[in-house]
Amino acid sequence: MIQLFFQSIVLFLIYLSVHWVLLRTTGPKFFMAKSLVLLLVLSVVLFFRYSSHSVTSIICIQIFFIGITNAYLIFLINLQNSISFRILRELSKTTEGFVKHSKLQELYSTDQIISDRLKEMEENGFIVRHGEVIKTTNKGKWFGYGIFVFQKVFGINLFG
Repeated sequence: MIQLFFQSIVLFLIYLSVHWVLLRTTGPKFFMAKSLVLLLVLSVVLFFRYSSHSVTSIICIQIFFIGITNAYLIFLINLQNSISFRILRELSKTTEGFVKHSKLQELYSTDQIISDRLKEMEENGFIVRHGEVIKTTNKGKWFGYGIFVFQKVFGINLFG
């Protein structure tokens, strides 16, 4: 079992290397889609690589690999989107070790945050904008409905 764990770590390191090269060469646009396709490809490779092993072994190594990879992707999403991470980054860049609240409000105004999110949503095909009017695309409607269902099923409240 420990050998399977180490093999899944090796595969994760391969995933990490390929993912890094992919993002550095193609840019961050659609990074989640690229990440999931790469995860799917390596999971299939992993399945065929260990197809001669027992079903339990295949399931264990897949669970280890996918679990490590999902933790990495969650970290990347937070690294990209988390206001808390952005605040910590600003604090760590100062020589004084502190930043005034007003400075953070300058850096991360609500208008800028909303504009950034809308731009990303439009680039990813979730919305279309016509001046001040914002409409969902079919893709956006499906994702919105899915979010609604997951929130209801898991009892997740909105925040912010």
